[in-house]
Amino acid sequence: MTSSTQRGGIIRLPSASSSFEITIERARTRLTDLIIDKLDQWFDYGQYEWTPRQRESSPSMYLYELVNWLTTIVDSLNVKEEYKEEVYTGSLAHIANSFLGFLTGRDVPILNEHAISNILIDVDFLGDELKRIDRPHLSSVFEELRFVSRASFSASFILSDRHYPRQTCTIILRNAVQEYLVPSNRQTKYASVRPKRLQAILDKLARYGASQRDQQARELGERRRKEAEAVGRVFPGESR
Repeated sequence: MTSSTQRGGIIRLPSASSSFEITIERARTRLTDLIIDKLDQWFDYGQYEWTPRQRESSPSMYLYELVNWLTTIVDSLNVKEEYKEEVYTGSLAHIANSFLGFLTGRDVPILNEHAISNILIDVDFLGDELKRIDRPHLSSVFEELRFVSRASFSASFILSDRHYPRQTCTIILRNAVQEYLVPSNRQTKYASVRPKRLQAILDKLARYGASQRDQQARELGERRRKEAEAVGRVFPGESR
């Protein structure tokens, strides 16, 4: 189907529609990239103490400003709701990947369990904010750090009065590496956990323990080292 002939030739409507969709997609991608660039000005590993003496009881202060800026920008966009969803999803996925990058990447060579707890308190805060703006479904981007009921939780690191996180970090905070090594458990309870990420965190905890003078801390570090080796043996050569 074509329109009437105009100066410049015949406009083919299917082609025009396709071109319009491509333009819109590029605009959405560009917008998400610009927001991510701005988020990175707040969100970097320098915001955190990676070997704190104790866990925090409240989220990092910078997150309040970050969330306020993000929601103000996205909700003010004069676009369809589905486009706002895409921008939110892309931005939150970037934040989730940054958290995991802090825990498993090379920029942070050493950390302790309190640092992991503090990260999860921040993730908990983001989940609450998504509920506040009526977008709780977007918390799915934090799948490896998602939330479940606190029932029957008995770890040494209690993260909040309402929830505890599970998946990669919960395996560590609950001292459940041996449980994870059981194939049936990996397929059910810990399906979202990437073994090399778990191994990377255990390696960092092991380095921390080895650097301590306290005998109990050193023993814990040695156990983390053995756990990291065990996870590595189960998944040799697997990428992160």
